[in-house]
Amino acid sequence: MTDPYLKIDHLSLLCNVWKHRGHVTASKAIDDTLRSKGVDASDLKFLSDEGFLDRGRNGQYTSNRRTEKVLVDHGFDLDEIPIIEKKPQVKRNDEKVAEKIQQRIDSSEDLTPARIRAVSLRKAKMEAIGGSPWRLIEIMWPELVIHDELDLRYFKKHCERDYALNLRLDDVQCEFALHLFDPTIREIAIKGSTSPGKGFITALCLCLWYYLYPDDRIIMTSQSSAHSKDVMFAELVTWRKKMAHPGSGANLTTELKDPDNPRHSLIIANPETGEGVSGRHGANTLGVVDESSAVPQFMLKNLRKQCRKIICISNPRVLSGWFFDLFPKEDPDKNQVFIQRGIKRACLTFGGRDCLNVRAKRLQMPEFAPPGGIEFETIDGEEYFYAEGDPIDKEVQKHVRALIPGQMDYLKYTTIMQGVDDIEKAWSGEGKFPPEDLEMQVVPPSWMRGPMEMWSEHRDEIQISGFGLDLAYSVDKDKTVLTYGGTAGIKGKKWTRKADTRSTLSWIVETCKSLGIDICLGDHPMAIDIIGAGGVAMADILEDAGCWVIRVHGNEAPVRFPKRYMNRRAELYGEFGARINPDSQHLDPFMIFNDTELVDEMAAHEKIYDTDMQKYYITPKQRSQNKKRAALPTIKEKIGRSPDTSDSVVLCYEAVHQADFGDAVLDQVDIVFAIQSVSDGKKGEKIVDYMGGHTDIMSDCEFEEAFGSRVVTVDDERKSLQSALDDVRESLRSGGDFKYSTR
Repeated sequence: MTDPYLKIDHLSLLCNVWKHRGHVTASKAIDDTLRSKGVDASDLKFLSDEGFLDRGRNGQYTSNRRTEKVLVDHGFDLDEIPIIEKKPQVKRNDEKVAEKIQQRIDSSEDLTPARIRAVSLRKAKMEAIGGSPWRLIEIMWPELVIHDELDLRYFKKHCERDYALNLRLDDVQCEFALHLFDPTIREIAIKGSTSPGKGFITALCLCLWYYLYPDDRIIMTSQSSAHSKDVMFAELVTWRKKMAHPGSGANLTTELKDPDNPRHSLIIANPETGEGVSGRHGANTLGVVDESSAVPQFMLKNLRKQCRKIICISNPRVLSGWFFDLFPKEDPDKNQVFIQRGIKRACLTFGGRDCLNVRAKRLQMPEFAPPGGIEFETIDGEEYFYAEGDPIDKEVQKHVRALIPGQMDYLKYTTIMQGVDDIEKAWSGEGKFPPEDLEMQVVPPSWMRGPMEMWSEHRDEIQISGFGLDLAYSVDKDKTVLTYGGTAGIKGKKWTRKADTRSTLSWIVETCKSLGIDICLGDHPMAIDIIGAGGVAMADILEDAGCWVIRVHGNEAPVRFPKRYMNRRAELYGEFGARINPDSQHLDPFMIFNDTELVDEMAAHEKIYDTDMQKYYITPKQRSQNKKRAALPTIKEKIGRSPDTSDSVVLCYEAVHQADFGDAVLDQVDIVFAIQSVSDGKKGEKIVDYMGGHTDIMSDCEFEEAFGSRVVTVDDERKSLQSALDDVRESLRSGGDFKYSTR
């Protein structure tokens, strides 16, 4: 006899016989299909007994012509079957049903193995919907069930949980699955290290969700549609193909689609436009956001309107943005469930030391000892030590082989934790938000928080006076980014990927026009990074068109503060950081558009001091030719991409100041903001103390060259200082001079 579950699965897919509420619809096509699948009276009786056909309170079939015809056509005597007029509205007690099913499995000797499997599957489905998915995982993926007695003993030793110990899952993965199938939890925020298995368990649970709720949708998004397709969706399809009973729905290139039920689908939403989210609401609609730190906040807001539950996943590299705000500020690395603004949320950390392979000192390749060697104790108390590179005896390899294939192992974890970068060790090794290094980070993430919050409320007050342009080196990964802003802040960004200079030029001109500015009139400067032939060519073309172009070469000597920075790129980032430093005491607020990608890129730039420890470079974009700096990580190695957005922002900041004051007098205006005092040092030297906390020692000639006679008298009153600043700006534009003093 054919497995009844498989029959039902075929019927639901091919002819819509098995409805959501169990009705069987009669028609010639359906009758033919039933017969072709071998469904006879006994099969139909069995399916009705197990709840697949509608029956009343006392076991009576609902009075329905279609049901009656199906029963008659398949050998039932209607005189022997009680018929009721109307189906009673009785709420099913799933626990009692599950108990009865189990009793039938235990007591009935006449059930075939196929029928037992069908009944077990039905019970497993109800248990999963009720919050316990373990039996369903066993049925769907037999390969995840531990059959090796030695591995089973190790799981019981190293796992803290007391359930599902026969599955190749670690404790945090099981905790996530419990939260997902807990109907009271609305949101799950997951941060994790490199390869802890968070993507695997998410894909596994999404397969179950899609199987359990045939009338609802799953909405998936990430930092880009391509990333969703290549990472999370690809992982999901891999595990769905391995399911013993995947249910209805075809695996397409970018979605799962049920041909018989348009509502039953999994789609990828575009994170740039939000396309694919609206109109997807449902009782069990699930939203999944991968790489959440790089996804715009409006996507989370849209998903909250449509979804019953939302999963947000990311590496914790950024100390700002909506994903960071999902975690409690006190003890954010603790796994916990709490209620925030009426939303019950579970926050989980998949850390390196939480991985079962790491805790048990397991290796994906157990043939040789890893760097640093390995020392371990077997389940029977035997102790072993193998020095680095030594071959591990074959009979011992079973004690160090990976317990969870594909998960971070002991070798990978120790390699990460032996690095010198504390920030990378925090997020990549432990899955924790990185610590801030106010001494070494040029623009710490916390400095960005205030300007971004202010931008959210007052961005319309920013009047555009300049642009920053960072051109892509290639169209495959890099982006051409154009940022725009004024003296009140950086207002926003636009980006594109064009294959040639002409297309990029046309995009630049049209983008500026969309912002209400004709860049070819030459009234608004555009700072361009001219490293590489593309930057020089673009600068030449724009200048020929009448544009005001500021050429910036990052490797050239600094223009304003040669005793503080080693090159122009360090100066651009350093002065931008000084402008938004909350301790700088600038009177004018400075806003920055809200962009987690920008925060990530800014935080990755660190100071690299020269031998005299007075001047510094910053983290390079590409490998340095200098032997001393060649071993240092590049920006691309730290964040996995070119810092296109942050480069464009610091270029825009340069253009804005030159638009307002002109290059020659920029320092003198900055002094009104930033100088705290000027005093005499050694013979022929001036000591300049800045409000930001740093000090310059200049010769009299350098001081005269930097400040000249353009100085202004100010007092301690905020209003009068602001008034003096306005006077300075107006006078500098007209060529006037000022005297400087402080009181």
